[in-house]
Amino acid sequence: MIQELPPIIQQVGFDFPFDFENDPKKIWLIELPVFKIPIGRLTWHLETPFWSSENGYYDLSPKQLLESPELSPYHYQKTITANLDYPIDYVFYKGRDKIIDGLHRLTKANILGMEKVLVREVPLKTLLRVIGSL
Repeated sequence: MIQELPPIIQQVGFDFPFDFENDPKKIWLIELPVFKIPIGRLTWHLETPFWSSENGYYDLSPKQLLESPELSPYHYQKTITANLDYPIDYVFYKGRDKIIDGLHRLTKANILGMEKVLVREVPLKTLLRVIGSL
């Protein structure tokens, strides 16, 4: 069962039922073109608490993690070991690019000062069909 996303996450546009643990695995199976975009299109994610600290729930932004890695050794380890050979999957929804898989990769790319990142744009209708919301 998918736990309801907190208001802060819904307010930035994730107001559709998405299981961030399991749904990305379904998206990986879709053949989509891979291309590069300026990292700046996605860096707004770094300010938003998409992650959970050890005892919290959606209370940790990538920026906070980089300032205090001890808040989540799990997410810090995933960030520093993220494989940038894999593209970031995103959907354009409500006027903004929204990462559906690859926030650790984005965070690492930002640390490295990369100007562009590999991405795949998942069409909204495709995303909703794959996650069973259409």
